[in-house]
Amino acid sequence: MHYLIDGYSVIHAWPDLKRALDRRLAHARELLVQRLQGFQDHRGEAVTVFFDGRSGPRNPKLQPHDLEIVFSDQGQTADMRMEQRVGSVKKPGIFIVVTADHAIVNTVGALGAMTLSPERFLEELQAAEKEVAEWLDEARGRNKRRFQGG
Repeated sequence: MHYLIDGYSVIHAWPDLKRALDRRLAHARELLVQRLQGFQDHRGEAVTVFFDGRSGPRNPKLQPHDLEIVFSDQGQTADMRMEQRVGSVKKPGIFIVVTADHAIVNTVGALGAMTLSPERFLEELQAAEKEVAEWLDEARGRNKRRFQGG
């Protein structure tokens, strides 16, 4: 599967990102990208996040090693870019579009993509984060026993 994330829709829907938005938009974007990178790394699913904005920031924190970040060009919106991505493939069922925008849900759904609300996707992401945390705890415990001779 390939997740297409409506960046600003998610930022406004997730409580921690919405609070970060009070500090500044760039900070909320950075936090979202970090969490999406962790999700992609753990799940092994492709993730592309879309933002409105002609050129996007030149911030190194928004340059993860393989997470695709798309900023819309002048005269386009992130919504248009997501819809174009879904419409550009022969099998749009490979996409899960994460957005709260009902117009996008209707359009990409009609094209054959699946959709998730930001709230439902947050549940998936938190489950993945919990799995990673549990794995790390187990690995730390094994290492501790190994180095303590137990």
